Amino acid sequence: MLGASLRDAGIDRVMQAAKEWADDAQAAFAYWLTHCATEEFSLEQFRTWAQANGLSEPHHVNAWGGFTQRVKHLITPVGYTQSKRVSAHARLTRTYRKNTHV
Repeated sequence: MLGASLRDAGIDRVMQAAKEWADDAQAAFAYWLTHCATEEFSLEQFRTWAQANGLSEPHHVNAWGGFTQRVKHLITPVGYTQSKRVSAHARLTRTYRKNTHV
Protein backbone atom coordinates (compact mmCIF):
# COMPACT_ATOMS: atom_id res chain seq x y z
CA MET A 1 0.00 0.00 0.00
CA LEU A 2 2.99 2.33 0.33
CA GLY A 3 3.17 2.67 -3.45
CA ALA A 4 -0.49 3.67 -3.66
CA SER A 5 -0.06 6.16 -0.82
CA LEU A 6 2.92 7.77 -2.53
CA ARG A 7 1.03 7.90 -5.82
CA ASP A 8 -1.98 9.54 -4.20
CA ALA A 9 0.18 12.08 -2.37
CA GLY A 10 1.90 12.99 -5.64
CA ILE A 11 -1.42 13.40 -7.42
CA ASP A 12 -2.67 15.61 -4.58
CA ARG A 13 0.41 17.87 -4.84
CA VAL A 14 0.09 18.21 -8.60
CA MET A 15 -3.64 18.92 -8.44
CA GLN A 16 -3.28 21.53 -5.69
CA ALA A 17 -0.95 23.44 -7.99
CA ALA A 18 -3.30 22.92 -10.96
CA LYS A 19 -6.63 23.84 -9.32
CA GLU A 20 -7.59 26.57 -11.82
CA TRP A 21 -6.57 24.42 -14.78
CA ALA A 22 -8.49 21.43 -13.35
CA ASP A 23 -11.64 23.53 -12.92
CA ASP A 24 -11.39 24.67 -16.56
CA ALA A 25 -10.67 21.13 -17.74
CA GLN A 26 -13.63 19.71 -15.83
CA ALA A 27 -16.01 22.29 -17.35
CA ALA A 28 -14.66 21.49 -20.82
CA PHE A 29 -14.98 17.75 -20.14
CA ALA A 30 -18.61 18.08 -19.08
CA TYR A 31 -19.38 19.82 -22.37
CA TRP A 32 -17.34 17.34 -24.43
CA LEU A 33 -18.89 14.33 -22.70
CA THR A 34 -22.39 15.58 -23.44
CA HIS A 35 -21.87 16.88 -26.97
CA CYS A 36 -18.82 15.25 -28.54
CA ALA A 37 -17.85 11.94 -26.93
CA THR A 38 -18.41 8.75 -28.88
CA GLU A 39 -19.96 5.71 -27.18
CA GLU A 40 -16.50 4.43 -26.21
CA PHE A 41 -13.65 6.93 -25.91
CA SER A 42 -10.26 7.57 -24.41
CA LEU A 43 -9.38 10.61 -22.38
CA GLU A 44 -6.71 11.17 -25.01
CA GLN A 45 -9.55 12.04 -27.38
CA PHE A 46 -10.82 14.61 -24.91
CA ARG A 47 -7.31 16.00 -24.44
CA THR A 48 -6.91 16.48 -28.19
CA TRP A 49 -10.31 18.17 -28.45
CA ALA A 50 -9.66 20.36 -25.40
CA GLN A 51 -6.31 21.57 -26.72
CA ALA A 52 -7.87 22.36 -30.10
CA ASN A 53 -10.56 24.34 -28.29
CA GLY A 54 -8.31 26.49 -26.13
CA LEU A 55 -7.61 24.52 -22.96
CA SER A 56 -4.01 25.12 -21.98
CA GLU A 57 -1.67 22.36 -20.92
CA PRO A 58 -1.35 22.00 -17.15
CA HIS A 59 1.88 23.02 -15.41
CA HIS A 60 2.80 19.34 -15.07
CA VAL A 61 1.84 16.43 -17.33
CA ASN A 62 0.77 14.36 -14.30
CA ALA A 63 -2.18 16.71 -13.85
CA TRP A 64 -3.90 14.71 -16.60
CA GLY A 65 -3.81 11.65 -14.35
CA GLY A 66 -5.19 13.67 -11.48
CA PHE A 67 -7.87 15.00 -13.78
CA THR A 68 -8.92 11.43 -14.57
CA GLN A 69 -9.46 10.87 -10.84
CA ARG A 70 -11.49 14.07 -10.68
CA VAL A 71 -13.98 12.92 -13.35
CA LYS A 72 -14.07 9.20 -12.55
CA HIS A 73 -17.62 9.48 -11.21
CA LEU A 74 -18.76 10.46 -14.73
CA ILE A 75 -17.15 7.57 -16.62
CA THR A 76 -16.66 3.80 -16.44
CA PRO A 77 -13.53 2.05 -17.75
CA VAL A 78 -14.41 -0.54 -20.39
CA GLY A 79 -11.21 -1.45 -22.23
CA TYR A 80 -7.95 -0.30 -23.76
CA THR A 81 -6.67 1.21 -26.97
CA GLN A 82 -3.23 2.11 -28.23
CA SER A 83 -2.32 5.74 -27.72
CA LYS A 84 -1.92 7.87 -30.82
CA ARG A 85 0.10 10.57 -29.04
CA VAL A 86 3.72 10.34 -30.16
CA SER A 87 4.96 11.29 -26.70
CA ALA A 88 3.04 8.32 -25.23
CA HIS A 89 5.25 5.90 -27.20
CA ALA A 90 2.29 3.74 -28.32
CA ARG A 91 1.39 2.66 -24.77
CA LEU A 92 -2.02 1.26 -23.95
CA THR A 93 -4.54 3.74 -22.60
CA ARG A 94 -7.95 3.09 -21.06
CA THR A 95 -11.20 3.51 -22.88
CA TYR A 96 -14.39 4.60 -21.14
CA ARG A 97 -18.12 4.98 -21.49
CA LYS A 98 -20.05 7.77 -19.85
CA ASN A 99 -22.11 6.81 -16.87
CA THR A 100 -25.82 7.00 -17.51
CA HIS A 101 -26.74 7.49 -13.86
CA VAL A 102 -25.00 10.87 -13.51
